[in-house]
Amino acid sequence: METAAPNHLIPHSLPFTKMHGLGNDFVMVRDVDINSALRMTDLGASSGEIDYAAALSRLAATVCDRRFGIGADGLIVAVRTASSSSAGSLIEKLVSSYPSYEHCDLAWIYINSDGSSSDMCGNGLRCLAYFARLNATQEPDCGWPQVDNFKIATRAYLVPVSLASTVSERKMVRTKLAAPEVLFVSKKLSVGDITLSATAIDMGNPHCVIFDCPELELTQYQDCMQGISSGASSTFAEKFPVRLLNLAHQIQVLPDFPQGVNVEFVLPLGRDRALVYVIERGCGPTLACASGAAAVVAAGVIEERLNRQCCVILPGGELEVTWSSLDNLIELNGPAQIAFSGEFSLDDSFYSSDFRSKHSNCESREELIA
Repeated sequence: METAAPNHLIPHSLPFTKMHGLGNDFVMVRDVDINSALRMTDLGASSGEIDYAAALSRLAATVCDRRFGIGADGLIVAVRTASSSSAGSLIEKLVSSYPSYEHCDLAWIYINSDGSSSDMCGNGLRCLAYFARLNATQEPDCGWPQVDNFKIATRAYLVPVSLASTVSERKMVRTKLAAPEVLFVSKKLSVGDITLSATAIDMGNPHCVIFDCPELELTQYQDCMQGISSGASSTFAEKFPVRLLNLAHQIQVLPDFPQGVNVEFVLPLGRDRALVYVIERGCGPTLACASGAAAVVAAGVIEERLNRQCCVILPGGELEVTWSSLDNLIELNGPAQIAFSGEFSLDDSFYSSDFRSKHSNCESREELIA
């Protein structure tokens, strides 16, 4: 009888839940399941210390692939804090240095679909909050938050979350993002043969907000993605305005944005409503970007175009955004929804990678290029 080659590994099944916030979709995995997958990485290594951040970067690119994987804009790892004995040491070291980690009920690792890391993702945080509470119901004594109000540690800052009612199988979640950091206001950017006025806002990740102008004429795209949020998302990429995509790509490589940047094109529909098109670094055009919605309102208030309380309309749906004049925080209110759950097989094609080399994009914000 033939035996398997010494380096051949039995495929590892990774449990996951696919979720989305207004179409911005994520593969959600638990810390314990990631730990099991990373231990298999140890078994596949012939020598040397494993770079687990590099392994997670490769894992994100694998599972987020929309042809050969599950398909998503990003991978989110839910990490129970050190107070939970079930939170394994393999990934705990990647989150234990987060600001206020010791005061939080949960932490996360967020990785874009191209394997690059990001400190902040507002839609992902809502999905994480819902995911954690679902696990708390199924595993009440395993360190998951047992209340609807708790704190999540991110590499940027602590984020309070609050789960509210369930509407049409969608859980409504409120998050509070930190005060926006204004990088510059109404700066002229030369892009190709036009010059655009832009305001740059950092929400824990960088954003370049550009309001409508004669050179853009955003009103011509106002109805181009009608129906996207009601079952026609497969046509999203082909319907997204090519001109805006090309402009965004040129903006993202400008010297003004050494870490890359998320680009938002904004068509105000009054002081309290704004239509927004988003092109994210790391995953391209997206149906929704919550941190981008926060940046839009901050930029709109600063440029005296929008109210502090505003409905931001994205291709995937609407977000309620409020920039408080009292604590300077930005509150987002929107849905998180489950698409499906399952198991994804990781075999030799994944474990054969050399994770001993230091090639990860998950180490620090300064290394981000997309």
